[in-house]
Amino acid sequence: IDMEGDLFFFKSDSDSDSDAGNPPSEEERIQRKTGFPLGQGVYGFHLEDENAKINLNAFKDTDREILSTLLLESGVTDPQQRDTVIDSLLDWKDEEDDDQDHRINGAESDYYETLNPPYQAKNGKFDSIEEMLLLKDMSKYPEILYGSPGRNPSLAGGDAAVPLKGYMGIHRYLTVVGAKNGKININTASRTVLRAVGLTDDYVNRVLDDRSQKPFNSMPPWLPLPLRKNLNVITPVYFTV
Repeated sequence: IDMEGDLFFFKSDSDSDSDAGNPPSEEERIQRKTGFPLGQGVYGFHLEDENAKINLNAFKDTDREILSTLLLESGVTDPQQRDTVIDSLLDWKDEEDDDQDHRINGAESDYYETLNPPYQAKNGKFDSIEEMLLLKDMSKYPEILYGSPGRNPSLAGGDAAVPLKGYMGIHRYLTVVGAKNGKININTASRTVLRAVGLTDDYVNRVLDDRSQKPFNSMPPWLPLPLRKNLNVITPVYFTV
């Protein structure tokens, strides 16, 4: 597991069992991300644990701060714009379709039916992250989901005040197939996701440092209870390749 939460598989070049547990070197980790030489080009792959991400289908009104923090760090600095994304998301997946019952900055079918082409609110679970583009105003700002050209996602886990133009993009931090209770895997969550669920930089750094030595078998006792509510030790089931 690297510092961004990506999973790496490796095998030993030695027949000795004592060498089988040695993790790949930092040079190998970098090469696996940048690619291996192949003819005139390169090839490579990495795996991402879907339980390391924020599950849209488990998202609730009480989780607003999580997505708001993620949006803020991605470059959505306007509070009303963040509220519009969050309210519209919750309205889209709830089972209500009462035109009078949408959240303050959200929307139901009465709004979507005025668009060209018209469509209705789903009032059900998300089937894909791309479905977010159907939410109110999201089609105007697809960069919120995918990121602006030239915006470096690797900087998102650092100082939120880094003066970058445009949006980082939030799609790689979201999932529709994570844990039903919304818990996020502390062993694979990225720095950005750990910050979004409320961990300070000191706690984020300790989580990343500790798990790089050995994955957690249980929640670390030094992590305060309020910060554990959205995290757990989870056996990965779904991956993005």
